[in-house]
Amino acid sequence: QMLEFGIKLASVERGEVQHSSAYPAKLITNIDQQAHVMSAFAGRVDSVHVLLGQQVKKGQVLATVFIPELVDQQANLSIAQEALNLAQQDYQREKQLFDQGVSARQDYQKAYNAYRQAQIQVQAARSRLSALGASTGSQGRYTLKAPLNGVVSQKDIVVGEYITSDKQLFVIDQLDQLWVEFVLPSDDSVTVQPNQEIRFKSLQTGNIFNAQVQSLTTEADAQTGRLQIRAKVLSNA
Repeated sequence: QMLEFGIKLASVERGEVQHSSAYPAKLITNIDQQAHVMSAFAGRVDSVHVLLGQQVKKGQVLATVFIPELVDQQANLSIAQEALNLAQQDYQREKQLFDQGVSARQDYQKAYNAYRQAQIQVQAARSRLSALGASTGSQGRYTLKAPLNGVVSQKDIVVGEYITSDKQLFVIDQLDQLWVEFVLPSDDSVTVQPNQEIRFKSLQTGNIFNAQVQSLTTEADAQTGRLQIRAKVLSNA
């Protein structure tokens, strides 16, 4: 009978118990590889150069904003530059007269000090523009650029609107690294640990992928203690 039914005898041994559970999950972008783009200043949107869902490269222009503050700073630079030109002419004239023994040292030193002060004023004006992220000839235009390679996943900006410095205009995601997120029920028989590998299945394609658990938090439900699990997608299984 044992041979007929294929029954075999064996000694009791320790071994791993295979147990699997399935939970609904969703794919999300890795927020550690995400960029939120905002304007450093309030102004009026002149142009928008990208579309929602568009792939962008680091440094690519996303939009151009007219900033009144930049106009003032650029005007100050022009005034400082003109003052520098005049101070340089006075200094060169006084230096020539001083070298010829015609001008007094006091007049020469005064012209030199005025020239150096004008140089400092121009450098300060250029530094302010550089800190604002604007070029000297942008005529008050401020360009928003992509801080990294990725896809424009959120876009809240239109031509002609007035934006403030606290408004989020673009979100750029890097889709080469995704997370899978799901909620683990409060069940003592289920254990999930950081760095543990899990598998998930795409309902659209039926493909199975590997992922590695990165974090376990109680954000899902603080009262019941259910855990929110986030795992990094690794590859196809």
